[in-house]
Amino acid sequence: MRAKIYVIAVIMPVILGGMGAMSTAQGTLSWGTVQVTNNNEDDYRPSLYNGTVAWDGRDGTAQNDFEIYYWDGSTIQQITNNLRADTEPSLYNGKIAWQHHDGSDKEIYYWNGSTTQQITNNGAWDADPSLYNAKIAWWGSDGSDMEIYYWNGSTTQPITNTNASEQHPSLYKGKIAWNSADGAPDYDEEIWYWNGSTTQRITNNSTGDRYPSLYNGEIAWEGGGTAAVNCEIHYWDGSTIHQITNNSVHDTAPSLYNGKIAWQGYDGSDYEIYYWDGSTIHQVTNNNTDDISPSLYMNQFGIHIAFVHYDGNDKEIFLTTALIPLMKDITVYPSGNAAVTWESIEGESYDVLYADGLYDEGSLIWSAVTDIVGQAGTTTWEDVNTPSTGARYYKVKDDTSGLYTYDTVGIMWEEVPVGRSLVSTPFIPYDDSLDSVIDDQLTGSTIKFFSDTIEKWDNASSNYLRAWYNTSTGVWEDWTTPGAPPQFGFDEDVGYWITILVFNPPQDICLVGKVSNTDRTIAIAQGRNLCGTAYPMEVTLDDSELLDCGFTGNAINFFSDNIEWWNAGISNYDRVWYDTGAGQWKNWDGTPATKQLVPCEGFWINVLVFNTPFTWICPKPYSEPPND
Repeated sequence: MRAKIYVIAVIMPVILGGMGAMSTAQGTLSWGTVQVTNNNEDDYRPSLYNGTVAWDGRDGTAQNDFEIYYWDGSTIQQITNNLRADTEPSLYNGKIAWQHHDGSDKEIYYWNGSTTQQITNNGAWDADPSLYNAKIAWWGSDGSDMEIYYWNGSTTQPITNTNASEQHPSLYKGKIAWNSADGAPDYDEEIWYWNGSTTQRITNNSTGDRYPSLYNGEIAWEGGGTAAVNCEIHYWDGSTIHQITNNSVHDTAPSLYNGKIAWQGYDGSDYEIYYWDGSTIHQVTNNNTDDISPSLYMNQFGIHIAFVHYDGNDKEIFLTTALIPLMKDITVYPSGNAAVTWESIEGESYDVLYADGLYDEGSLIWSAVTDIVGQAGTTTWEDVNTPSTGARYYKVKDDTSGLYTYDTVGIMWEEVPVGRSLVSTPFIPYDDSLDSVIDDQLTGSTIKFFSDTIEKWDNASSNYLRAWYNTSTGVWEDWTTPGAPPQFGFDEDVGYWITILVFNPPQDICLVGKVSNTDRTIAIAQGRNLCGTAYPMEVTLDDSELLDCGFTGNAINFFSDNIEWWNAGISNYDRVWYDTGAGQWKNWDGTPATKQLVPCEGFWINVLVFNTPFTWICPKPYSEPPND
C-alpha cells in the first residue's frame, strides 16, 4: 500500500548517420536506436525477445558458413561454431531454435540456454523453426511435399498431411499458423491456422498469402501480390480480416505482437521499417539503404523492433525503441482513494483511463481524466471517486506519442470474515512487504496475542511462518522474534492464512498492484503447496492447464493429486480431484466439480508422495493487458 521507488536502467539511443525517424500520421513516436552488431560480416534475420536478440551471421570462414549469435542486452555470445550454415533463429526467453545444414539436408536444433539438442535427424529437409516456451514448429519434407510438424518438448507430431506444400509456420502457445499452396485453379498460397485441435482456413482468394506471424489467436501476413511485387499487410483479429496497407509498393515480412504490427515496406528507393499501432501507421526508419527483417516486441519499457540495416559496408543488427509511459506504483490513501504514479516528462500532457472491469468481462468502456500536466520525474493522480467494493483498473496515455502504459494496475476489495480465511493477491505488488500490501487494514495490538495474524506455509519445513501487526510501532513483526520484521512478504501466486480474532471486527481489505501481463509460472512441489491465482479474473480448472503441466489424476480419488479450498461455514475443506476414468474434475464424493480459481482466494495443491512434482504454467484468462 505504501509507495516504493524503483530505478530502471534504460538503454540510451545512439545517433546513426543517415537514420532518422518520422511518423506518417498523428501521434509522433520518438525512436531511439542502438547498434547491436558492428563487424565486417553480414548479419541477418534477427529474432527479438524482451530486450535480447538472436540472429544468424557470417563468421568469415566460408561463403556459406553462417552461425547463430545471441545478445543478452549487453554481451554477444556465439552459439554455434562449425563450417555449415546455421540460420533462421527463433528466440524465446533465452532459448533458441534454428535450422542447420548437415551437408545433405537441413535439421532443427534447439539451445536451451546452456546445451544444444538436435530435434530432427532424417534424410529430409526440416526448416524455418518457430519457438515458443521450449516447443517448436517447423516445416519438413515427407518425401512428396512439405508438411508442418510440432515438437512439444519430448515428442514430434505432424500437424498437416496433405498433397500441398505447407511452409513458414508461426507458433504461439501451442497454436500454429502457416501458408499452404491451395492447388488449382489459382495455385497460390493461403493462410491456415491450427488451434491445438482443429485446422481453420483463414484466407481464400486468388493471390498469394504468405509469411504469417501469429500472436494470441491473431495473425498478420503479406498478401495480395506476387512474392516480390506489391504485397500488402493483412491482419486477422480472430474473426475479421483487415487490410493494413494499401499502396503501389511492396510491404512484406510482418511481425505481430498484441494487435500491433511491424514490417518492411518499399519507399520507392529502398526498404524502410513501418509500425502499425492498431489504428495508425508510423514510419520508423527513413534513410537511403535497406532496413529489413523486423522483429517486434513490447514490454513495460516500450515498443521494440530489431531489424537489419546496411551500414554502407555490410548488414548489421539494430534495435530501435519507442519509450512508453512507465507505470511506477499504485497505492490507496487512508481516505480510501486510489492513486497511480507514472514516469513523466515535465509539462507533457497525460490522460488517466479507468474502468471497473477487464477486456474479457464483456463490453468495457474506459473513462478518462484528460490533460493532466506531467511533473518532472513522476506524476501522481488521485482517484477521488474510488469504489469501496469490487475492483477498478487504471492505465495512462501519453498525449504526445499516443502511447499507453504497458502495465495496467488495479485495486480489488476482499471481505475477510472473523476466523480463518485463505487469501491471495490478484495482482503483482510493486512492494510485497506486509507493511505495503496489508499495512493497517487488519486489527493490530501492542500485544501479539490480541492482534490479527497472517501465516505463510513453508513446504520445505512443513511449518507456518506467522506475523502480527504491532500498533505501537505501526509495522508488521515476526511472531517468534520480538521486534524483528516478518520472514515473508505478501507475494503473487501464494496463498496466506488471515486470522481475525473473535473479539476483532471483520475487515474489507484492498489489494493493489499490476495486472499480470504474462502466464503465471508456479513451482508445485511434492506435498502441500499453498497457492493463489495472481489474476483478477476467475480461471476454470479445465482452463488452468494443471493437467497439461503435470498434475496427476487417477481413476481412484485416493491416488490422485488434489486441490483444497477452505470452507469456513463447515470449518473444513472442499476437495477436488481429477478422475482419469471419466476425464473430468470431481468433488471428493465423486460428483462433478464446479469449483474455480477465484481472485483473492488461496487454495492448496497437494501432490501425493508417489506422484511427481511439476511446474504449473497457468494461462492468463484475458487478452489484455498484453502477453509475452
